Amino acid sequence: MGVNGIYGLSGSGLDIESLVKVGMMSKQNEYDKMYKNETKLNWKKEAYSTLYTDMTAFNLTKLSDYKMSSKMNAMTASSSNESAVTATANGNAASMSHSVQVTSLSTNAYLQTEAGAGITRHINLGDSEAKSTSIYLKDNVFKDITAVGDDATYTYKGVTYTGRTASEPDKNGDITYTLTGATDGSADVSGISTLSITTNAKKYEITDKDGKTHTVDGDAAAISFTVRTSDKELSDEELSAQTITYTYEDLMNGKSYNNLASDIKGMNIGIQASYDSVNDSFSIYNRTGGADNKIYFDIQAADDFADGEGVDQATATPQYNGGTFAAELLNNLNLGKIEGDEYNKLSDDFFAEGTSKEAAAGTNGAIKIDGQTYTNITDNKVTVGGVTYSLLGTTPEGSSARVTVSQDTSSIIDSVKSFVEDYNKMLDELNDKYNEAVYSDYGVLTKSQEDSMTKEQIEKWNEKARSGILYHDKILGGIISDMRTALATPVEGVDGKYNSAFSLGITTSTDRGHIKLDEDKLKKALEAEPNSVYQIFGKLDSNDDYDKNGVAQRLSDVMYAGLKKIKAEAGSSTEAADGSTIGNKILEWRTKMSDFKKMMSSYENLLFKKYDNMETAIQKLSMTLSYVTYNNG
Repeated sequence: MGVNGIYGLSGSGLDIESLVKVGMMSKQNEYDKMYKNETKLNWKKEAYSTLYTDMTAFNLTKLSDYKMSSKMNAMTASSSNESAVTATANGNAASMSHSVQVTSLSTNAYLQTEAGAGITRHINLGDSEAKSTSIYLKDNVFKDITAVGDDATYTYKGVTYTGRTASEPDKNGDITYTLTGATDGSADVSGISTLSITTNAKKYEITDKDGKTHTVDGDAAAISFTVRTSDKELSDEELSAQTITYTYEDLMNGKSYNNLASDIKGMNIGIQASYDSVNDSFSIYNRTGGADNKIYFDIQAADDFADGEGVDQATATPQYNGGTFAAELLNNLNLGKIEGDEYNKLSDDFFAEGTSKEAAAGTNGAIKIDGQTYTNITDNKVTVGGVTYSLLGTTPEGSSARVTVSQDTSSIIDSVKSFVEDYNKMLDELNDKYNEAVYSDYGVLTKSQEDSMTKEQIEKWNEKARSGILYHDKILGGIISDMRTALATPVEGVDGKYNSAFSLGITTSTDRGHIKLDEDKLKKALEAEPNSVYQIFGKLDSNDDYDKNGVAQRLSDVMYAGLKKIKAEAGSSTEAADGSTIGNKILEWRTKMSDFKKMMSSYENLLFKKYDNMETAIQKLSMTLSYVTYNNG
């Protein structure tokens, strides 16, 4: 179809579509050249991007290791009494023996329920002597708590009720509930044992440990206390974050010992807590040891119950802020201090409303090393002279352990072997791209060429076409040359005769700079000059003098300079809009291609219009000839 009609009406017999296609060939060829240039630049950018990623990884995760004394001057430490002290040594430690006496260990502030005693509950068990193991906090501080008032509602088996009565608990602590006032008009229903109640009640009737009954507001604080790790005064924000408050409604809705432990941990102040249901035991400890790291509890003073003339103290509504029952809860946990190997039970009324008490404190460890005493140890670890001592137990009085520090030759050799592998991997990757074969007969495929090929054919073709995209690239050539120079150049200012990587037994095995290691030669160097490997690889000059820097730092500088050039030339990723030279060229080609596409479309329309006009003219001429022939016939 042409722009203005259907071809063939004139009877010209011309294939207009083919004529237009032929007319567009030169334009399509121009566009294909642009497409090939843009595609080739993308391939080049992708190749640079892969190298950029690998060089960055080599620099940051590999070379950084070879600058460290812990790698290139690894030391090892052994103890003559590992039940008392063990040790590790870093690269700065001297090869020598140390006399060590462990005087005391540091401990953590630690509280735990007295073994066998369990947690005290006030839940009414009637005449039974059975011990309750309820996990609910309300049973710790109350004998009973019941929702009361016209606002109370309960849902049971899909039916809503407005009030209830409850039986005395049986020996297992189970209660029979009688629900009344069903809103759907059905008969009264009794629920057995662990009936789940949802309530909107705003008031509760509580029976305390002494059997007194009080009516309280549901949103009032039933339990409120603050946990601290020292006697430091808290800011308002800290006070809020470190205070646990449970309302009567919280307790009615099932707050448990597990909730309490979770909320203590959730303060994120280094205090851990847990409830062991098997042993009915609660524990609290400070994760940081030492005498300055404690467990404090602040319990507010509760106001008296409202009194006055004609007021019955047994039924009066309390003006209450959560201190009384907080003290009751904490005392009923039956906690004791864990101090070293000793357990010391807190008094039965250790916690009281209106008090701020230190419940437990850690202790500091102490150690004597080569005649010097070190105290204030909080985590049973101390580092002296590059050696970290871990305290595990005290040494017998009058005796000491010997900690011997020596060079870890096998670890150093392993580190040098790893360096050789990492260096070769990086250099080989650069060399492979720099010397990659170029297949000049394989160019970028156009879209029309790809349409006539299978996916496998396209992949194989492009593999050849991409090959050599960075052949003899100047940036890569410079990086390769600088890497080899950095390795071969002696390090100035090192002690002794070993002053280069080659002197340690590293040699090139190919003309492309691939290296190998003579382990025997390296061992001899370490025996003669133990510090030689670290000086050659890890030395850092304060003025960043190239000749005085170690091999690892030189290579790192080579990588940094190379990455900087690659980023300027091609960016650090495959994204075109990165301000790099190649990225800008890609964007330019894309703009040219887009504009050229529009021009091609206009030109194609112009050709169709031209042939439309020709067809129209032929048709008119044909009609005129037919008219003349008919009238003269």
